[in-house]
Amino acid sequence: MSYLNGGHHYIYAEYNPVWCYMGWWLYAAPIVKAPRIPRFEYECPIIDKQPFYPDHDNAVWLKDDWQLDALMRSLGMTELHDYRSKSHIYTTDFLRKFPTGAVCNYDNIRREFILTLDDYNDCHWYYAKILKEWQMLKWARASSETQEKLEVLERELRKTSV
Repeated sequence: MSYLNGGHHYIYAEYNPVWCYMGWWLYAAPIVKAPRIPRFEYECPIIDKQPFYPDHDNAVWLKDDWQLDALMRSLGMTELHDYRSKSHIYTTDFLRKFPTGAVCNYDNIRREFILTLDDYNDCHWYYAKILKEWQMLKWARASSETQEKLEVLERELRKTSV
């Protein structure tokens, strides 16, 4: 994960299946100009003749109370001040209000989020789709790697037990 830098970010909820962090969490993916159109079957939204997309490789997990309070304030949602073990509350509220995510401009000097109501509003569906596809690809890779490791372990165990 990267450090949260200034600029436009796509805020979205993602499910983490890992047991100790299992649940829904909020992330901020910086919106960057695409060097080329991503390999998805649809065209990424074009703003000023330049394709933009959320950079999932540099997404930041919003886990600190100050980040989440600043975000909730900018989105017009309830600030909890302490978010430990409450991800089901604030992510459910976020998804209810922003089912396809939200684009915010993050000011890293004042450490505040500003909800954008501009060209990006038409992009939310595309951004959500891009990140869901990326997450499913990541899960599939993890599953296949896990499966391969289990098969190797199983073969080794069979050799030693014979």
